[in-house]
Amino acid sequence: DTRLTSKDDVSAKLHPALQGLSARATAGNYRDNSVTAIGGFVEVYVTLLDDSDARLAELNGLGAEVKAHVRSSKRVLLRIAVTRLEDLARLEFVRFVSPHSA
Repeated sequence: DTRLTSKDDVSAKLHPALQGLSARATAGNYRDNSVTAIGGFVEVYVTLLDDSDARLAELNGLGAEVKAHVRSSKRVLLRIAVTRLEDLARLEFVRFVSPHSA
């Protein structure tokens, strides 16, 4: 199983601006200085411990769309539902999730 269970582990992997975003994104929209959610989706940078094709397929399994992938730094730009951010952070191969604009 590639999921973590500790809430502390999940919080440590999510940039503070992304924590609790689904509650703030009323009607799926939210904007502040570091994050923008439109239609319930947000673009985030994700630093991975493993960026193999199998792991990228797991990201797609969350309904995430890989917009860009930099293999040299194991970093991807994802478009993902704000309601799936904690699920994303629970994946053991995810190191950190930050807003696209941060």
